[in-house]
Amino acid sequence: MRLPETKIKEAILHPVKVARQEAVFYFLNCFSQDTDVMPLAIQAIEKYGRSQAFQYVHPLADLEQTDATVEWAIRELHREENKAENQDTYFPALSRLLCRADPLLLVPRAEEALKAPGFLKDLTFEFQERLDLLTWDADHCWKELEDISQEAVKPDMADVDFGHADRVVEALARQGEKYTERILELLSQKVKDFENDPMSWLELFLVQLAGEMRLEPAVPLIVAKLHKVREILSEECVDALGMIGTDAAAEAVTEGWLATEWEYRICATSALERIHADMTVRKCLELLPQDKDTDIRTKLAGVLLRQFASEGIEPVREMVARRAYDSSCVDLLHCLVAVSTIMDVTFPELPVWKREVEEKQARTERRRSSFFQAPVPAAPQLRDDYLEQKPVPFLRPEKKVGRNDPCPCGSGKKYKQCCLNKK
Repeated sequence: MRLPETKIKEAILHPVKVARQEAVFYFLNCFSQDTDVMPLAIQAIEKYGRSQAFQYVHPLADLEQTDATVEWAIRELHREENKAENQDTYFPALSRLLCRADPLLLVPRAEEALKAPGFLKDLTFEFQERLDLLTWDADHCWKELEDISQEAVKPDMADVDFGHADRVVEALARQGEKYTERILELLSQKVKDFENDPMSWLELFLVQLAGEMRLEPAVPLIVAKLHKVREILSEECVDALGMIGTDAAAEAVTEGWLATEWEYRICATSALERIHADMTVRKCLELLPQDKDTDIRTKLAGVLLRQFASEGIEPVREMVARRAYDSSCVDLLHCLVAVSTIMDVTFPELPVWKREVEEKQARTERRRSSFFQAPVPAAPQLRDDYLEQKPVPFLRPEKKVGRNDPCPCGSGKKYKQCCLNKK
């Protein structure tokens, strides 16, 4: 049985930080449109402090906003006290919150927001463009996506401006009902020439659009594309399925599971984590003992925990006790402690594991604090000093950064909205 969402909301104010963060993550992960969540996050910030309420503040930008929460964010950005303490994370997070809120909420407050001392000036264009797109009708938005797709396959084309495309998709989703049949028709088509066919790009935007519009009839079409395992498209399929988030989506994702390729199952577990539904729990409980791959089992266990399913606690506890999981995929120990704390579930190992998680969290926060406070090292003063410096080898990260992952530059934005387009 999944914990009622009212109980998960209450945990946003839980006295234990890891519990608060996990509760917020639950709503972020499924692209929740629940307007009760952000006010609770604000209460947590006011109760526990800007830097202590949550482990990370930048995800709050993706919560659903209201008139009151937008006004609160603007007031915070106008408060200049302790600006140096908050400029690295808190103010940028609130700036992005304004850039992702419903633009209709921003129209009467645009000037006040842009003039706020704490507003991140690098986001001014993005903020203004979302307001400008309110004047575009559905036909204009559709044509823009077609034009972007046409330009993207030209031989001399530079990188696609994904940020602009995402904002156009968002604008079209608000008024795209008349295109529903067209979206489904085009999603059913197969792309053969990925280098020269504009449809290879348009289908990416159509998957995003289907997700934003919560088009459940698109589920089998999106799952079919997920089976192709193409990096950018797969990430958008995962997000779209999470936005639709129904039992039908969970069932379609898991159909024929054991006969599918490993790459598909990895992507599919990410989709299941975002699909908050009873069917997700049922399927994960079925598949966990059957799938023998450690990575997949780890991710399925993480899905069970983040569904706040009581049936998932014991099998995951056994995995953690035997250390039979890959912590680089999902930190099951951290997740198990947080979820068990919220659900008020106990077991013999919990006190020891809770201390382990708290100690690790404290070390992480000390490192983060020292990173932001560390002085910039002085440049070598002498030529000999410079010549004696040994070159540092370039180490390629073990895993690629996904377009929807946090940008490695530390900005708090998604990679696709930050440094992806700066290469």
